[in-house]
Amino acid sequence: MLLVATVACSITGAGRAEGATLDPRYVSALRCVDKFLYAWSNRDADRGLALVSAAGKAKYGAAAIRQFLIGTSSPNNAAFEVLDGKAQGTARYRFTVKLFYAITGGGLSLPTPQSIDAGATNVGACAIETLPK
Repeated sequence: MLLVATVACSITGAGRAEGATLDPRYVSALRCVDKFLYAWSNRDADRGLALVSAAGKAKYGAAAIRQFLIGTSSPNNAAFEVLDGKAQGTARYRFTVKLFYAITGGGLSLPTPQSIDAGATNVGACAIETLPK
């Protein structure tokens, strides 16, 4: 958890300035995105789907979310990178992410930056609201 807090602190620009505070909702949303993309990288549709909000499930449908999480045989889900995160209101955060795909026969796809939104209602409670796009 210390690594997440350090990364979040540097991303938000708070650094170690005196009196700087770290938004616990930001950290909660970051943790949620990390868990969701970890499920994606492991093709764990049940775990990933459990992290999607009711609005997200209504928007995309459970079958489409499962398909996103499971992926295809080639290219297949390989790894992810979470870049910057920015507040989109009081409890919603948009993160820039890169998704890496392994190509059968060797190599990785060149990822392009995408965004994913997570809402944090309080510390420890959050949900994915939009899939990477």
